[in-house]
Amino acid sequence: MKLNLLFQMQSDLHFNYGFYKSVKLQVEQSNSPIYAYEYDHKKPIKLKRFPSGPEYLPGTGHGEELFLVFCSSFFPNDYEPYSEDAIVRNYSVKFWTNFAKTGPQNLLNLGLGVRDASKEEAPPEPPEPWAGVRDASKEGAISPQIHMILQSCTGEEDCLFLNVHTPQWPVSRLKPVMVWIHGGAFELGSGDSSSYGPDYFLAQDVVFVSINYRLGALGFLNLDGSDVSANNGLRDQVMALTWVKKNISKFGGDPDNVTIFGESAGGASVHYLLLAPSAKGLFHKAIAQSGTALLCHLNSSVSTQRAFRLGQVLGCETKDPQHLADFLRTIPVEKIVMAHKASLSNEEKQRVLTISFTPTEDLGADAFIPGDPVKLLKEGRFHKVPFITGVTSAEGKLTLSGMFNCCDVVEIEKDFHRIVPLSLSLELGTQTCKDIADKLRKFYFGNKPVNEETLENYVDMQSDLHFNYGFYKSVKLQVEQSNSPIYAYEYDHKKPIKLKRFPSGPEHLPGV
Repeated sequence: MKLNLLFQMQSDLHFNYGFYKSVKLQVEQSNSPIYAYEYDHKKPIKLKRFPSGPEYLPGTGHGEELFLVFCSSFFPNDYEPYSEDAIVRNYSVKFWTNFAKTGPQNLLNLGLGVRDASKEEAPPEPPEPWAGVRDASKEGAISPQIHMILQSCTGEEDCLFLNVHTPQWPVSRLKPVMVWIHGGAFELGSGDSSSYGPDYFLAQDVVFVSINYRLGALGFLNLDGSDVSANNGLRDQVMALTWVKKNISKFGGDPDNVTIFGESAGGASVHYLLLAPSAKGLFHKAIAQSGTALLCHLNSSVSTQRAFRLGQVLGCETKDPQHLADFLRTIPVEKIVMAHKASLSNEEKQRVLTISFTPTEDLGADAFIPGDPVKLLKEGRFHKVPFITGVTSAEGKLTLSGMFNCCDVVEIEKDFHRIVPLSLSLELGTQTCKDIADKLRKFYFGNKPVNEETLENYVDMQSDLHFNYGFYKSVKLQVEQSNSPIYAYEYDHKKPIKLKRFPSGPEHLPGV
C-alpha cells in the first residue's frame, strides 16, 4: 500500500470520521452557529523534527498547527514578519480570537464559475448555483501568467474567483464594502491574501473583497471581426461586482455602499470601470492609485496587429481574424502565455514600459469601452461618483527596476528617442520622434548626459511620461464634468526597509 493512501486511511479512521459525524449530529440539533475547518498549511521548516511522518507526504500532520499559534520552548517562533508562516500565524490567531470576541472571521473564496476551455476568449458568464454547502476555505486558482522568478507558466484557466473577508459574523448592521483590484501590468498578479492580506482593512470594520481577472492575451486579446470579445479581463471585473451586489449582504456587506480601489493596472481598471456603461450602479465610490485609463489604452488596430503576431509565433499565418480566433482555441493556454511577449514588434520591444496586451477600443453593440477614454471624459460620459486618485512621488523608479522591458540608463543615453512613449504613436527614427526626444532631453536634462548622476532627472521624466501626465489630465477633465467630489493626492512616505527587495529602483534615489 502506498504511504499516502495509508496515511489517508489512518486520518479517516482516527480523526475525520469522528469529526464529520459529530458536526452532522450537532448541526441537526443546534440553533447556534457551528463552523467546520480543515487546516492545510505545511509546517514551518524549523519544525522538521516534529514527529509527524515523512516530509515528502502532502498535508499538515496532527498538532503541527499549534507551533504557529503558541510560543514554544521546543521550537523557535521568530518567523520573518512577511513570510508565509507569519501570515498564516496571524490569520490563525485572529480566527480564534475573533471567535472569542464577536464570532469568527470568515475567510471565504467564492467561485465565479468554471470556464470551458473552448470559450477561453468568451465574456464571463454568471456562476452556476451549487447544491448543499460549498467548500470555500481555500483561495481559488490564479489567472495563467508567467511566474516572475521561475519564468514558467503558472495558474489555471478556471481562475475567476473572488475572496470575501468579513471582520465578524453575524452582524447587526451591514458594513461598507471595499473591492480590491490588483495590479501587475495586466499580465501578472492575483487577489490572493498572500499578496494582499486584508487584516488592516478588517480592523477598520469593513468587508474586504479581492478578485481575480483574466490577464495577458486571455484577458485583453482584441480580434476585431471575430467572435472574440475584447477587454474580457475588465468584463470579469464587472461580473465580480455584479456578484458582490447580489450576494455581499449574506456576508455582512452593504450592497449600496461599495468602493472599488486598485493600484497600477488595478488603478487603471478602476478608471475604466468609471467609463464602462455595464458597471453602472455596481459601485458608489472609487479610488485609483497610480493608474489611469489614459496612458495604457491601445487603439484597435495596434491591438489586432499584436494578436496576429502572437498567432504567427504559435504557427498560424493568417490575416483572417476568425481563423486566428479558431486556431488559438486549439492551443494550450501555457503556450499562449509563454509566447505573449512575441506579440510586440521589434520597435515596441525597444520602448520603456511596453505591455503586450492592455485594455483597448472595442467596437459593436456590446462594446465595453464605447470610445477613447479622453473623449469620454471630455463629454462627461463616466460614472460621477466620489473619486480619489493619486500618484507616488517617484513613480518612474519602476523603469530602473529591471521589470517590464526596462533598460540601463547607458542604453538610453545612446538611443534617447526610445523614451518617447508609444502613446504618442510616433515611429522610432522619424524626424518628429527625434524632435520630441530632443525637447524632452532639453527640458529634463539640460546639457547633462543621462548617467548615474542624473538618475533623479530620468526618474522625474519617466514619472511624468507614464504616470503623472495621465493623472493630472484625467483629474482636470473629470473636475470639469462631475458634481461629485474628486480628491487628488501624492504619496511620499519612503517604503519600509523590510521591503528593500521590492522592484522599485535604486534605494539611494529620493521619492516613492
